[in-house]
Amino acid sequence: MIGESFNKWEDMKWFFLGLILSITYAHSSPGKFIDFKERKKEFILGPLKIDKIYKSMAGPEKSLKDLDFELNPKKSKNIWITKFKAEVLDTKDNNESQEFMCHVVLRSTAETISNATLGVAQGQKEVIFPKGFAVRMVNHPNYPIVLDGQILNNNYRQINKDVYFKITVSYVDDEAAKKLELKPMEMKFFGGLCPNKTCEPVYPEKTYHVCEGKKYSGHWLVPPGKHNYPAVQNGQLALTKNIKIHYIWMHLHPYGESISLKDLTTGKIIWTGKAKNQNNKAVVLETDHFSSPEGIWLYKDHQYEVTTSYNNKTGKKIDAMGLLYMYYNDPNYSF
Repeated sequence: MIGESFNKWEDMKWFFLGLILSITYAHSSPGKFIDFKERKKEFILGPLKIDKIYKSMAGPEKSLKDLDFELNPKKSKNIWITKFKAEVLDTKDNNESQEFMCHVVLRSTAETISNATLGVAQGQKEVIFPKGFAVRMVNHPNYPIVLDGQILNNNYRQINKDVYFKITVSYVDDEAAKKLELKPMEMKFFGGLCPNKTCEPVYPEKTYHVCEGKKYSGHWLVPPGKHNYPAVQNGQLALTKNIKIHYIWMHLHPYGESISLKDLTTGKIIWTGKAKNQNNKAVVLETDHFSSPEGIWLYKDHQYEVTTSYNNKTGKKIDAMGLLYMYYNDPNYSF
């Protein structure tokens, strides 16, 4: 009996020892368990003074250049950004209303990936890409990464306030990106541009000739009531290649209700993002976003239309925009 018990104990001891060794080996084996540390870096942009009502894109703005992500360019030629967050703070580092944010944008100055741009606006303060995807920015002193932020104030004529933007960037280096098999994404935007013949531009001097020499405005005035603004994505906005979209964030002004992306070739609505507005003030509280590791295809030989919808509940004209920032995988990149 004693010998039998001893043999069972020996068997159990070797079984558990083997189990521990196999777990240890699995964690140390490449490709099975990856041990990496996602880095986080915070930047403060400001102070920015608010002392009056500002037109769209006319508020105080600041930039930070030559951002230090503490990665040696010789060891990591790129910065792989997985999350981007921007918050509004008061002078005591307390959270302030996001209604004072027009936009915060992180952009690369490298011409090779000039469309490596991240941003948020009123209604969405954080971008989290689907697992396995990231925006790649060049990590080199000759191509600085820049932060831009701008203030908005639609509601307070009597005000004297300083605010800051706190930006948090989550990222990994080349080694971790390779182990994680991250897929780099580039950005393509579709715009809700309005023809000057049918819309009153906010800034008449700032117009776009995107198609057939016609003048369009990216900022236009919406009269009281409900209005839809369809814009065919022709000319400079048209696709030049097939792309697979994995993330979309939308930009609307207060009283904007939705932005819809339609494939005119098939007649199908691809995606509609809706916005939630505050009842008693000109504030966008929330905006929808699209996030999918599977993605959706857009084709260069198809024609697309972006329709921006507003419900102006005031008794006066309001300014409007409607943009979709779409992120797609770059299939030509290799480590």
